[in-house]
Amino acid sequence: MDKYCPKCGFRVDDFYFCPACGYDLRRRARAATPPPNPLVAAILNFIFLGAGYIYMRKRLKLGFGLLLVFLLSLLGVAAMQLKSTDVGLLILVVADTILSLSLAIDAYETAKLG
Repeated sequence: MDKYCPKCGFRVDDFYFCPACGYDLRRRARAATPPPNPLVAAILNFIFLGAGYIYMRKRLKLGFGLLLVFLLSLLGVAAMQLKSTDVGLLILVVADTILSLSLAIDAYETAKLG
């Protein structure tokens, strides 16, 4: 069974320290979960905007914001197809606002990290 570094996800064998990041592997007796599959994350983001971020457990605010925008956009287009143009446009404006806020929050948090 492969073991992974809990800090960086690097595959480790029988080391006391992770060769990639230097993490002391003796701190935890249990093996860390393997890192998320990049292909699965990409496919999820392609099909359901933001779901790949949620799957990776990274940038969760952005992931949930994008997923909400995706669902609201579908709802807005469906409302427009049902001859409720005003309601559909309002939903799309709300979705666009959520998209802008999600991207602004993500940019702020990313810039804060340095």
